[in-house]
Amino acid sequence: MGDWIGTGNVANFLRQFRGFQDARDFARSLELKSGAEWTEFCKGNLPEKGTLPPDIPAAPQGTYAEKGWSNMGDWLGTGNVAPGLRRYRSFMKARAFARSLALRNTTEWREFCRGKLPEKGTRPVDIPVNPDQAYADKGWTGYGDWLGTGVIAPRLRTYRSFADARLFARKLNLKSGDEWSTFCKGLMPRIGRLPEDIPATPSQTYAKQGWAGMGDWLGTGTIANFRRKYRSFQKARAFARGLGLRSRDEWNEFCQGNMPEKGTLPPDIPMAPHSGYADQGWSGMGDWLGTGIVSTNLRDFRSFKSARDFARRLGLKNRTEWKEFCKGNLPDKGA
Repeated sequence: MGDWIGTGNVANFLRQFRGFQDARDFARSLELKSGAEWTEFCKGNLPEKGTLPPDIPAAPQGTYAEKGWSNMGDWLGTGNVAPGLRRYRSFMKARAFARSLALRNTTEWREFCRGKLPEKGTRPVDIPVNPDQAYADKGWTGYGDWLGTGVIAPRLRTYRSFADARLFARKLNLKSGDEWSTFCKGLMPRIGRLPEDIPATPSQTYAKQGWAGMGDWLGTGTIANFRRKYRSFQKARAFARGLGLRSRDEWNEFCQGNMPEKGTLPPDIPMAPHSGYADQGWSGMGDWLGTGIVSTNLRDFRSFKSARDFARRLGLKNRTEWKEFCKGNLPDKGA
């Protein structure tokens, strides 16, 4: 087609390329550092290196696949070998090396591989950065085994049965999910540490094996709001109205236990009734408490013209007087 339309371009499969040795010598003379730089050179984005000769392929791995090609590191002379082409030590020898470093966790292994732990030396080229992938079917069982720490990843652990684990949790006499989390972090040495066969996240491990909430797990009897069964809306509202509260603020104070003279909130009455009864009769806090007050967003207002006519008849002089009237501070103007 290059000949046909006069461009002079020749399709790759029709070109006569240099021999592998000569082409590699040319590539090495460029002193490029990576496959990415080779690609940039081929695109003409490294003008200081010149341009790609027509008898040197941009994709040498295809052209020289059976004529000497081994990898980009060899092609450019850097000696780098792509992870997928490297030959690693056997799993046993590689693990022995990893254990000799005395690293404590996966984070330190990553730091070592990045060269950020110079006191540990550098990673040999025949030790993989990602041993979990390189040795997936050759003995890999986790970083605890790889580093020799004995730590087992949660997903690989064998845990106690739900009943036995819950019995252990209840004996701790913890009062809340927050205290359980603190204990799991090792911040409650007075009551010991979390055994390896007890999960820190029991809600996930035992999701289908009996889990019924943190209150059940710890034996406190506390039930998360989303698990509670509440009274019917009618009965709950009757209870709320019986308290004689006057506003949402007073309802919140009562729910927080700040009105002992009113008693305490029963467990089958929600603190947030607007959520608990959203589709079961809820129409506002005024209705809930029996005050008759209707929140602004639920009111039906007069048309703009009728409302404005009312405001104008008041004979007010400015915004300040309107605010005072709305607060009931101008009784001579009515309510």
